[in-house]
Amino acid sequence: MQTAPASVAAIVAISLPLAVFAQTTPDKPAGSVRVSGRLVFPDGTPVSFGVRMTPLDSDGSAKDVIVITGLDGRFTFTALTGHKYRIGLADPGRKTPPKTVDTLRRQDIDLGDMIFESCPPITMKFPKPPPAPVLVGDLKLEQIVIEPQQTVDVHRPVPNSPPTDFKPVIAVDPPPCGSGPSLDRRSEWEGFPMVSFDRYLTVESFVGGKVKWIRVVHYDPRLTPPQIRDEVRRVWLGVFWFAAGGIIWSEANLWNLEASVEYEDGKRSSVTMDGGIHVQVQDREGKYWFLRLWPAVQ
Repeated sequence: MQTAPASVAAIVAISLPLAVFAQTTPDKPAGSVRVSGRLVFPDGTPVSFGVRMTPLDSDGSAKDVIVITGLDGRFTFTALTGHKYRIGLADPGRKTPPKTVDTLRRQDIDLGDMIFESCPPITMKFPKPPPAPVLVGDLKLEQIVIEPQQTVDVHRPVPNSPPTDFKPVIAVDPPPCGSGPSLDRRSEWEGFPMVSFDRYLTVESFVGGKVKWIRVVHYDPRLTPPQIRDEVRRVWLGVFWFAAGGIIWSEANLWNLEASVEYEDGKRSSVTMDGGIHVQVQDREGKYWFLRLWPAVQ
């Protein structure tokens, strides 16, 4: 059998993805350990599939590494000592729970078998809208304070991606099989670019926390104080079911009210609105969300 010339073999090797070479076991560099395991079906049959190693305590410079398990289902990662990592499947939609490892002991780690099971198919369901647009919540009109404007901007520009110090908690394991976001488990989905709920939520409940004051700092000067307070309350107690980390609507809109939000526990956020259905709200963790209110959006 003929073998390819060395130059051809080199070109082929360069063009192949790194994952193809995942099951070669290189010499272990100093200050590292091997993290290995085996991916199998419930009956013990090995599975060839992508496995991901995610650093959980890095400064952001360390990246995820993905390998493809061999025909025997085994996989091996080289991990730096003194760190934590999450080992899980590279593709969601599987029941296989991830495992967290700590390399502080500077010893190779064998995770044993990881059972590979697929999730049931997901069907998209739109939540049932509320029977009527009734404003229900804790915010009172007297908690809305209108501050003097330093400059008068009828319509203020709002960036699609405002600057923020928000950093998602990557150490939290996402729920298996996409069980759906919950306000009680915000850290599981807060880093996502968009999120949809199985029911309608008020902006107030989505942001969380008990409001002390909402201070309107920019507004259309043609609006009267009662109109401003009514608009802020309408938005804060308005309902929606889908939110995104950037503007996802195609229609044009002009923002005409901007307010800072102060909570009883000392935290702060903000909310911006356009007098219609569009809202930009910053949650208590610092992330900005864009959403459209019901009943204009079903």
